Amino acid sequence: MKCYDEQLRQLQAQCAREKKLDASIDELRTQRKAYADRADELRKRLADEQADVERLEGRRLTAFFFR
Repeated sequence: MKCYDEQLRQLQAQCAREKKLDASIDELRTQRKAYADRADELRKRLADEQADVERLEGRRLTAFFFR
């Protein structure tokens, strides 16, 4: 009977560990999604800023040639 009690305790511990790991996986997936969204937002912002820089540099070159 002690053997079965020990096996039952081990199985219960494994189930508890599995639930904890599942919760951690869910949290990590949520974080990954948030980071991916933020990265997309920053890429768009970088592209917008780069377009502004190119536009401003283009104006300077045009002004330089007109002088």
